[in-house]
Amino acid sequence: MSILGLTLDYGPFGFMDRFDPEFVCNASDRRGRYSYQAQPSVCRWNLARLAEALGSELHASHAGSILDEFMPLYETFYLANRRRKLGLLRQKEPEDKELVSDLLQLMRNTGADFTNTFRLLSRLSVPEEGGLSRDLVVDLILKQCSSLEDLKRFEDKSLKDNLELATVLSMAQTNPTMFGLMADQPEVAHQLEKMDRRKELLSTNQDEHRAKQKEDWLRWVSRYRKRLDRECHGVRDVCNIEQERIHVMDSTNPRVVLRNYIAQNAILAAENGDFSEVRRVLQVLQNPYSAQTERELPGACGVDALEWEKNHTEMRTKETRRDGSQTHIPYDSMPPAWAREICVT
Repeated sequence: MSILGLTLDYGPFGFMDRFDPEFVCNASDRRGRYSYQAQPSVCRWNLARLAEALGSELHASHAGSILDEFMPLYETFYLANRRRKLGLLRQKEPEDKELVSDLLQLMRNTGADFTNTFRLLSRLSVPEEGGLSRDLVVDLILKQCSSLEDLKRFEDKSLKDNLELATVLSMAQTNPTMFGLMADQPEVAHQLEKMDRRKELLSTNQDEHRAKQKEDWLRWVSRYRKRLDRECHGVRDVCNIEQERIHVMDSTNPRVVLRNYIAQNAILAAENGDFSEVRRVLQVLQNPYSAQTERELPGACGVDALEWEKNHTEMRTKETRRDGSQTHIPYDSMPPAWAREICVT
């Protein structure tokens, strides 16, 4: 991290689709030191190393007091950003922090797409008759959630990759007393909760799973809509407030991000000598908040669509046979099944 607070990374990277606080962009980071949820503590660690480098100019006690300011300052900016993502612009309520944390937990539990879920929330209208109803918005969000099989696969991989958990679980048979002590540790308790969640997934079916997802999302969206109602309290021109909210949300929550499958498709095309997909992706990512999708179609970068299709049929056939990838996928779509196998390391 530079002194400006910018991340400098020369190595591999990946992009988060389904929200997972434990998401690790670099598969070689087996212990999750740089996971999504660990980023604030890693930033503080970086600042501590900077303070050490300035030791001759910065007294240790003074450096410590400065470092103590980081987390409260970070949390203030973080909540302000989340309020903008949710369009909470006029009021600051104590319950907002819980509303945000419950949203993220729900996204994690339902395997919801991080980018698309936030983007969809701007379509919920206040007053309700001016836009999509709660139920319609929830139906759209459910399309961004993981199926039962996907969540099972995700939980299985998460537990399989945790070598420390395997060691602790073996103690349950060989040393129950030690296991009891270890189970009280926060990290171990968290992993045991994940095991319970996996058991719950194994005991349900897709219809029950989808019904539970819908019930949970309806409950949260109802809370969110009541919070939006309070934004309009005492305001005569609700339409202007709504327009501002939608504008801010759609200017804060991108429609398109560089997902792994998008990058992989561009890479495969480039390896075959065709850089049109690279140019197209670059052009789209220069305006990630735009609602226009024309640039994402073949031919948008000066290549005739029919010619593009002719030139790429054979290449796509080979690619699909090799790893299932293809380039005819909208950039704001959830990742296709083959993208689950992409491992960046």
